[in-house]
Amino acid sequence: MGQPRQHEVGMKIQRKAGMRATDDRRQFQGDAQLSWQTRSGEGKVVRAKFLDLSLQGAGIECPEPIEPRTIVYLQAQAYGAIGNASVRYCIRAGLKFRIGVLFSSPAKWADSARQKYLDQREPQEPSGG
Repeated sequence: MGQPRQHEVGMKIQRKAGMRATDDRRQFQGDAQLSWQTRSGEGKVVRAKFLDLSLQGAGIECPEPIEPRTIVYLQAQAYGAIGNASVRYCIRAGLKFRIGVLFSSPAKWADSARQKYLDQREPQEPSGG
């Protein structure tokens, strides 16, 4: 918690007390589509890349910045609808932006694509031999 690291120059929402920094995020590589409405009412749609995914949120690499507190709708090409989420932070990373989002609904009410991913990430029993 505290101050952003030096390379993290951008917009950020402060974490609430008790929120874990990682909440068990797992790497999740895949194409994403984000759609949202700007403050001026303009509808935006961009292609991006998922970097990680957890029960509560996702990390995304995006070609343009999105303001914190913006509600975005996420889709994954391989999974379909991931769901609505609120942008928690947006940090410049080279020519792109690293965006963290928090899902609007709990995991038990996840959209079908997010549920598919969550089902697949359950730990596998090692095969005996």
